[in-house]
Amino acid sequence: MHSTGQAGRFRTNLVYVGFLTLLSFLIYSEIFTYTTFGPETAMFYYETDSHPFGLMLRSYTYFQLSWYRPTSFGLPYWVIQQFVGWHNLFAWKFIHFWTVLAAAYAIYWLVVSCLGGTRMAGLLSATYFIAQPSLYAAVMEVAGFDFLHILLTVLSVGLYIQGTRAGTRRCVLLTFAAWVLFVIAITAKEMALATPGYLLTAGALLGWFGRGTVPPGRHLRREALRLIPFFSMLVVYYFVHTARIPAGTFRSCRRGSAR
Repeated sequence: MHSTGQAGRFRTNLVYVGFLTLLSFLIYSEIFTYTTFGPETAMFYYETDSHPFGLMLRSYTYFQLSWYRPTSFGLPYWVIQQFVGWHNLFAWKFIHFWTVLAAAYAIYWLVVSCLGGTRMAGLLSATYFIAQPSLYAAVMEVAGFDFLHILLTVLSVGLYIQGTRAGTRRCVLLTFAAWVLFVIAITAKEMALATPGYLLTAGALLGWFGRGTVPPGRHLRREALRLIPFFSMLVVYYFVHTARIPAGTFRSCRRGSAR
């Protein structure tokens, strides 16, 4: 009976996810018909074409640059160009778009499986994400892989919340997995640095409303211990990257833009 119920829930979720996929392709069907491409495709062709894999991994050690985004800046382009030619614009757009869809799927999962929302709430949340007008410019006109940090962050948050209600051993495993995803996310885009603050708020609310498996007081103490690795990474990020950025870097960028 239990397996039958799980199969039924899976089929129902599949219907909602299928509708989200169809709607997304209908909304963005135009991107697959025009023949232009975003500026980053040409830039990373110059940065990654014919470069050895070791050189791409070395980009993770360039801490003193203005932006520390090795996971989203060069590496995805290097990996994909091993299978897809640079002139195959349809394939690049298709792959770019699936990173957006993956983020939408993760939002649906977060709402339904982690926050206890209904499937309709998950669908509406993911639809709002996929259909907002600003998404079009970000996907097709600026950054093709700009959604990796969103995908990684949402998965990190979801696993952390699941760990809030789990037993000790599973809680440790889920917290570690969430932390690993968070670390990767901050190498994709610095906006993911806000994640520990969100987790602090979410953990406190779950403890306040008594939705965990332990008493509220003990819950808060456990959550404080779980959050230490996340907040510690903020300190590490500051000293390893932010403090190494040369003074005046962003000021000179603004002057160059003004000219």
